Amino acid sequence: MATINLISGALADPDIQWPITNESIKTYIDIAKRTASLIEDDDESESNLPSPEDVKKCMQQIFKLFNNRPSTKTAIVNALMLKGKKRNVAEYMVSKAEGMEIIKPQQNGNRIDYTLA
Repeated sequence: MATINLISGALADPDIQWPITNESIKTYIDIAKRTASLIEDDDESESNLPSPEDVKKCMQQIFKLFNNRPSTKTAIVNALMLKGKKRNVAEYMVSKAEGMEIIKPQQNGNRIDYTLA
């Protein structure tokens, strides 16, 4: 996407001559890759993801807060965010909890509710 944005910007520049060559496209790809490599991905690294024990503990706390009633994924994610988790980490935790069978999905009309397993 970054490469396409660079090419689009180049096409809008009156000083850039048409057609854009494969060599210039490779240059834009190189710029995008080098830029991406400089961005720190702390939130995505596995060392920053909660452990299975943390996931279990948080889910138990959330459902205790919800009086053990079924809840939507959105409500669980929002509750985790209120506890200081970033959205991507909160969504990971819900997915991980479902995969670990800590919570289980139930079809409820057009939505899916989760309960502690």
